[in-house]
Amino acid sequence: MRALIFACFVFAAPAGADDDPRAAFAAEAEAALTRLDAGADPAAEALAFARHAAVASARNADSGGPADLSCIYAGMAEDAGERAEALESGADAAADLRALMHDAVLVSRPSTDAHVDDAPMSCPAVKAAARPYLSVKP
Repeated sequence: MRALIFACFVFAAPAGADDDPRAAFAAEAEAALTRLDAGADPAAEALAFARHAAVASARNADSGGPADLSCIYAGMAEDAGERAEALESGADAAADLRALMHDAVLVSRPSTDAHVDDAPMSCPAVKAAARPYLSVKP
């Protein structure tokens, strides 16, 4: 029984991915770009990206990461959700979605300027707008 519990724990929480919200989010954004290149449904990818961005925002805040990064991720969640709606209605927003995903990879890299990561920032309105995407099923 212990072996089964241990195996479930090890496979449920891959090392590294959950330790750093930035790295996990950047990896997901890169994977989404790869899926888009392979012909994945842009609307579905936008909605999944919105969820990942909302989760990254919450995880970054919970882990004491840079406050501005939580705001940026929350804004990306809201933006990706809007792009998903546009794509579902037939709008051509795929290029904008790809740009948003590229931005996610760029902003997820740790800053080399120490005071930038420690700057206080608050974005309750943006975080509230991202909250609905936390419940999107992956």
